[in-house]
Amino acid sequence: MRELTPFLISSREHFLPLSARRIRPEFATLLRQILPPAWTVRRQDIWLMCRPSRAKEPSQGFKIHMSANLSNIVDVIRIAADVCGGAGTSFKIVADRALASFLLSRGYNRSGSGKCVTIYPADVTEFTTLADDLAVRTAHLSGPYILSDRRHPRSQVVFYRYGGFERRSRLKADGQRESLLCTPDGSLAPDLRQPFFQLPEWVVDPYPASDPVPAATLLNGRYEIEDALAFTNCGGVYRARDVETRAEVIVKEARPHTSSFVHTEGTGDAVSLRAREYAVLKRLAHLRCVPQPIALFTEWEHTFLVEEFVEGVPLAQFRAREDVNLIPFTGGRRRVDRFARNFAKIGLALCRAVASVHAEGIVLGDLSPNNVLLRSGSEEIVLIDFEAASDLAAAGPDDEFAQSLATPGFRAGRRRTTGRLTPQDDEYALGMLLFSLLLPVQALNEICEEATLRLLDRIATSCFLPAFIQEVIVSLLHGDSASAIRLLMEAVETPIVPVTHPVRRRGRLYSERVSIPHLAEQAARYIRAAWRVRPDAEPMPMDYMAHRTNVLSIAYGAAGALFALHYCGQPLPDHALEWLIERSRVDELPPGLYTGHAGVACLLAELGHLDDGRNCLERALHSPLLDNDMSLFQGTAGVGLACLHMAAASGDLEYVRMAEEQALRLQRLAENLGPGCVWPTTGTDVRRFGMGYGNSGIALFLAHLWRATSDYRWRTLMDRALEFEAAQGVPLRGGLTWGRFEGDHIAEPYWLFGGCGVGSAFIRCFALTQDERYLTTALAAARSSLSLFSVMPGQFEGLSGIGEFMLDMYKATAKGTYLRAAQRIAQNIAAYRLVRPGGLAFPGRALLRVSNDFGYGTSGVMVFLSRVIQPRSRILHDVAPLSTSPARPLQSQMLSVDANS
Repeated sequence: MRELTPFLISSREHFLPLSARRIRPEFATLLRQILPPAWTVRRQDIWLMCRPSRAKEPSQGFKIHMSANLSNIVDVIRIAADVCGGAGTSFKIVADRALASFLLSRGYNRSGSGKCVTIYPADVTEFTTLADDLAVRTAHLSGPYILSDRRHPRSQVVFYRYGGFERRSRLKADGQRESLLCTPDGSLAPDLRQPFFQLPEWVVDPYPASDPVPAATLLNGRYEIEDALAFTNCGGVYRARDVETRAEVIVKEARPHTSSFVHTEGTGDAVSLRAREYAVLKRLAHLRCVPQPIALFTEWEHTFLVEEFVEGVPLAQFRAREDVNLIPFTGGRRRVDRFARNFAKIGLALCRAVASVHAEGIVLGDLSPNNVLLRSGSEEIVLIDFEAASDLAAAGPDDEFAQSLATPGFRAGRRRTTGRLTPQDDEYALGMLLFSLLLPVQALNEICEEATLRLLDRIATSCFLPAFIQEVIVSLLHGDSASAIRLLMEAVETPIVPVTHPVRRRGRLYSERVSIPHLAEQAARYIRAAWRVRPDAEPMPMDYMAHRTNVLSIAYGAAGALFALHYCGQPLPDHALEWLIERSRVDELPPGLYTGHAGVACLLAELGHLDDGRNCLERALHSPLLDNDMSLFQGTAGVGLACLHMAAASGDLEYVRMAEEQALRLQRLAENLGPGCVWPTTGTDVRRFGMGYGNSGIALFLAHLWRATSDYRWRTLMDRALEFEAAQGVPLRGGLTWGRFEGDHIAEPYWLFGGCGVGSAFIRCFALTQDERYLTTALAAARSSLSLFSVMPGQFEGLSGIGEFMLDMYKATAKGTYLRAAQRIAQNIAAYRLVRPGGLAFPGRALLRVSNDFGYGTSGVMVFLSRVIQPRSRILHDVAPLSTSPARPLQSQMLSVDANS
């Protein structure tokens, strides 16, 4: 979630980088008043880059960073501009005050937080001269500690580190870029940017004894840290032991000047918020539903709050338990009855806990599943994290900022416009909290409250839930906690009557059946309507990873949307193809099937542009990154599968030979593990499972290659890959499920990780080989992976990917139960629909923004809906039979996955 945060600031509708945000002119005007006339000031991402007319910057060296809070940032910028302007040294500043506030916020990256000025000295002599001068001029100022740097010994706001000045980097297999430094021998090394100071081994620190940070073994002389539970830019949360009492405690850290904000009486920060939390806890100390406050103190420059350690389970973790949740949402009487009883008990305890806090004149402000614990060995509720709490009797100057700390999806729309929290805000959050016990989709509330309510109604109706569950939630959303408590008390005290069929009830508004062809058509209309080809902007609403990688990929970018439109028989937007071809010729992309050139090659070949497709595939085949990753998603197996698609589209069997070269690489790098084998995962010591990054995707490529060549080497390698993957399955609900990697305790049902991806590979390998072992594993994966609801509607980690696997199973087995499951999933996906100009859209990653990408957004949903209408072969999973002449389009002549293949 935290890595998405920078892409939520520039737009309330789409994922956009911070560079897309319009900036205010305040800082630019200030710079032009101070700097000599010959200097240039231009925007660069979130910065204003300032250079003299003949700037000569080294490629790397010591850079100076200056920090500031919102009350002194203009002073810091003024001093930096004056010093650098006089020295003729290039520098940059954060572009405006709102961006500076974000750099100080809880959600910003810890390794980059606090930097409002960066200066680029020409050499070490200039570095020390400038740093010393700045230290003298800023001796009266204070700012946040920049974790990646070391602080100048005579300043609170001047810091430094060694790093690159120019953007020297290299591409990685996932499409992201790695910053680099040049070593003394001319080789390249990573320019690591960690939340701690670290010099390259060949660099000597000009201030070796500066800024000693105490490494106390005991905080406040008595609290011994045993474990770090979480970190944010504002500080860590630790489990510790009180050496005097031997009791376990929780220690919450607050870094000064982070979460900096301005109010009517001055400024506040994480320290004032932590002190505010301590005061609230002291006031509520007599309540059992609140942790006991123990101490508030300052150690070195940081403030620490110590409170009681509550042995318990977070509600977000409790609701995922197999004996609690509603998965697979098929309305089984025993599961629904058990869920309803848990819901009633937990709901009543929560309502009473919140009411007891309100009775003390306190509004919580941030009530979410991560802020609620269930005490171990009991059904008692404990509320934690009171940072956002407000005193109803006495308005505080930082109340307005505190109310912005709410978890997305758990705040009413009116809260964005009112300046004061009320108990009704907590009741609304409580309603969403209870809704999250059904399914954690509340983030959708940020972009469409109606869709959230539609999902609530759809789940309640589809699962035959007792009427009181939905009525409790709706009552709380409307601020009627008295009715909610009455309904919950009745449910706890009397037997719950099972519901055996959908019934009309209060609040049931959205459970009508939707025309799937109409839904798919309207999704296509929106994708086309939202397409824009502009040189200074993205071509369409995309996943945030498109901005971190490239805008062309199948997974996150334009190629996935265009492939989806073509697959569904829809025309492409005007000039989209020309734009794609031009960008594919000039952009540096990774080789991958879903992340880069190989996937674009498949699309261009499918569209009949074989020469451009060949050029893309050649670039993928010659990429040095192929040696770094073996996976289907972004590595060797995916490029090999693209070669087979190209062979089918062009009739050129030379591409089959190229595919065999990729298989030989796989054969050479396979690690034998008993009778099976596995491939190393780039950048990690753990072995990953599934279609995207594990053996299943590699086996899918090998199966198609064996079919194309009849070479038994590839069948043997496929068998060994599948044998290892099958052995990693964990029994669940009469089937098998898979984690993301070795030692993972999270069972995933999805395509990218988990049972649907594994099953999609196994069912195709069965269709090609008629080996009953593969059918058995696919059936087991289908039993455990089926879920009629999921958090997201998309392909990679959502309902569409589950539905696609059900259609795969239907084509292979001809069992109507799988087709009916896919049809029910399609109806449930309809609940996520968002009315937008031109058509219907779907929420993308984490439900926080609209996105048209294939992996998480509207395009992937549209493809699944289209396939429900006409069950047929699947994009990129099935390869058309090879011939000596160009094949018909893939959507009409892809491999039929059935028992006669």
